Amino acid sequence: MVRTAADVPRALGFGAHHAAVTAEDQGEAAGVGPFDLIVESVGGPSLARSLGMLAPGGICVVFGVTGGAGTTIDARAFYMSGSRTVTGLAVFEEIKSGEPAARGLSLLLALAAEGRLAAEIAVRRPWTEMPEAAADLLARRHKGKTVLLVQDGGR
Repeated sequence: MVRTAADVPRALGFGAHHAAVTAEDQGEAAGVGPFDLIVESVGGPSLARSLGMLAPGGICVVFGVTGGAGTTIDARAFYMSGSRTVTGLAVFEEIKSGEPAARGLSLLLALAAEGRLAAEIAVRRPWTEMPEAAADLLARRHKGKTVLLVQDGGR
């Protein structure tokens, strides 16, 4: 599922077989599903809608709550319609485990070098514009990564 129709080509370009636009009423996503895997980064009501579109035996991986932390689900319908799994993924889990972030970053760099991982860079800004870059990310003004450029001042 993608947020807008403009996002459909991006999802297909990343290898999705289908891309459906989500909406308050589940949009066309409900017609494409049910889904074996849903990667959910919005939370709130979007998470409740996503759980309703999981296939029996399907998995929903939740890794964000930008749309709100709380939601209500029909627990009976969820459990009675087949074995489904909801799991969470903390992006900064290495902080709790004591594992250095360098290990994960090394893996990501290796995947990128092999051409198996592509980071879509939307914006490049000087690091001195960090507050503006953060505001743009929170307001979802662009899709893709923001790269902050650190310069040594000509030295």
